[in-house]
Amino acid sequence: MKNISRFPNAGLPFGYRFFPTGEELILDYLFPKVHGNPLPCPTAVIDCDIYGGDIRAWKCLFEESEEEEEEDTLYFFAKLKKKKKKSEKRVTSYGAWRSRGSEKKIYLDGNERLHVGSHRRFSLKPKTGVEITGRWVMHEYQLDGCLPDQNDNKYTYVICKIKKYE
Repeated sequence: MKNISRFPNAGLPFGYRFFPTGEELILDYLFPKVHGNPLPCPTAVIDCDIYGGDIRAWKCLFEESEEEEEEDTLYFFAKLKKKKKKSEKRVTSYGAWRSRGSEKKIYLDGNERLHVGSHRRFSLKPKTGVEITGRWVMHEYQLDGCLPDQNDNKYTYVICKIKKYE
């Protein structure tokens, strides 16, 4: 039997799903991760180099999850490598994550004075000659506003929610 503890619903009672809001991802997972604090559920969000060279690093987790009939959506901690002052690199050896729509700000309890993070949506666009099965959509959550990422200037932590559509 496979160890599925790395999947978000592992460890949750039967009938419960891991389906956090953007605010919960920012405050309960991303902020503690950046500041070295414990997470509410350590297996819910997986450390993985989404923007690194090899798509297989995260794609194989979907394949394993499909075999177990677990998930079509997985959550990852990733580091964005900055190219220029405010620009981040979202490229893999198989293609690039292309932005779909504008950035949306996330506020604490809907109070527009307490901006805690932002949300962007991306889709995976394969390089010419590269075949990728299915359609991949990613929602990226980032600390900003009153909760900036305090890591070094070279990297920024984000949470990526990736969903595969057949």
